[in-house]
Amino acid sequence: MERNSMRILLALYTRDQIIEKLALLDSGAEGNFISQVTARKLRLPLIKLEKRVKVLNIDGTLNTLAYVTHMARVTFFIGNRKMTEDLMVSRLGGEQIILGMLWLCHYNPQINWKHGKIEIPPRRKLNIKRFKGILDHMPAEVLI
Repeated sequence: MERNSMRILLALYTRDQIIEKLALLDSGAEGNFISQVTARKLRLPLIKLEKRVKVLNIDGTLNTLAYVTHMARVTFFIGNRKMTEDLMVSRLGGEQIILGMLWLCHYNPQINWKHGKIEIPPRRKLNIKRFKGILDHMPAEVLI
């Protein structure tokens, strides 16, 4: 396994069951993927992409599938955090699911690489009330 990746356990929801799967967190991957084999075994409904996407392996060579033409919308839990993601369906070698930079940037998890632990901060909204009469008047500009 590369230094920019680690495996995490997730609980994947299908139509009638919950299945635990290992997912590879990989900061070297641009997208999020699920293997063809896993998608087929889980009987996930596939969504055809409007435009096919060229896929390269980690080493820069063309993937044996060459192009991704479908994605699968997948719902899963990591810890107690529920997520729904569109994963591109491709051949992934020995991996079942890869969560790449799109996922990492969106959720911005805190990763302890040394201990192999991940924490996803809760989404929060911050509402700041506007104060009227304070700092909303600027003195006239003085030209020298």
